[in-house]
Amino acid sequence: MSQHWITVAESAFPWEMAALRYLRERLPEQEPFRAWANFEFVADDGSINEVDLLVVSLYKIYLVEIKSRPGRVWGDTSTWTWTHEGHTSTDDNPLLLANRKAKKLKALLQRQKALHGQRLPYVEPIIFLSAPGLRCELSGAACTGVYMRQESERQGYPDIVAVLSGTTELSRGRQGAAMPPIDRRLSQAISRAIDQAGIRPSQRAHRVSDYRLERLLGETAAYQDWEATHVRFPKITRRVRIYPQALQSTELSRSTRRQAAEREFRLLEGINHAGILKALDLHEHERGPALIFEHDPEAQRLDWFLRARGETLDIDTRLGLVRQIAEALQYAHEHRLYHRALSPQTLLVTAPTSSRPVVKIFDWQTAQRDRKVSQRCGSWVR
Repeated sequence: MSQHWITVAESAFPWEMAALRYLRERLPEQEPFRAWANFEFVADDGSINEVDLLVVSLYKIYLVEIKSRPGRVWGDTSTWTWTHEGHTSTDDNPLLLANRKAKKLKALLQRQKALHGQRLPYVEPIIFLSAPGLRCELSGAACTGVYMRQESERQGYPDIVAVLSGTTELSRGRQGAAMPPIDRRLSQAISRAIDQAGIRPSQRAHRVSDYRLERLLGETAAYQDWEATHVRFPKITRRVRIYPQALQSTELSRSTRRQAAEREFRLLEGINHAGILKALDLHEHERGPALIFEHDPEAQRLDWFLRARGETLDIDTRLGLVRQIAEALQYAHEHRLYHRALSPQTLLVTAPTSSRPVVKIFDWQTAQRDRKVSQRCGSWVR
């Protein structure tokens, strides 16, 4: 695909380069096929979105998220767990984030001049498990949108090349509905729309204050959480929460985002407890206000931690986790701070091999702070 494959930026990761090379060597070298590798786009809501690969095929546009972890993977529609050489890690089903990216990208492309009055094909998010020899134990609905290498067909898993090439029934439509094919003219219009949308090389070097954004940790409709490292002291890491402002937002909507960030920051003003994730600073960023939190790169959400290690925890460890949470909440309540949305998704666990797991509570956007006490300490936010 030398004429129809555009590498917007070279990958810095050998495993990702190998996955892209595998696909590039096998996709058809003819119209309407086109592909863009390693780029990012800024969506209409102001969020930053990285894409591993975008492919225009015979009937659809595919947004491909590459996962190259070796070993074994299993899970359900919400959470996946990976094990390799004794190491276990748990994460959200990557299709959830890829689906959000696909919707944002379609909305962005649809309003470009090149596609005015034309039909934009369905943008389908898919996951490519690219590691050779990966033992995939996903089943049922957890397999939705998941594809592997050609040799995986012998194990009953669908071949990603066949899907991207448009040669399977899955490529022709959703739920049996036939889709009109993408012709050369529409494929070229899509290519122009991508140029007009400002597609650019993946920027894993965005900065907020003295911190470089490295990895997306999670996102909601209101914010994006990034892992960031200090530009001068790489061993210092932070959790940076950006409340992105829509590109075409009004002054009122920008003010609302700013107030949401300021409210979360002020709610945590004066709160200093080992069991509560500390907010360190608030900065203005070109994409919106940004909160800087302390961060442990080894920390993971409690639901992920329990899925990966729950069966190995003894009763003392379990009680210790509950005790830490209770002590942190007691401290917060003594300062008239009430979380109101506590769940395993709002608890971070660090589990050193030589000591007991440590829990921290975060995500205080919906919290409430008692007015009288907050006015006395100067932290009340109307």
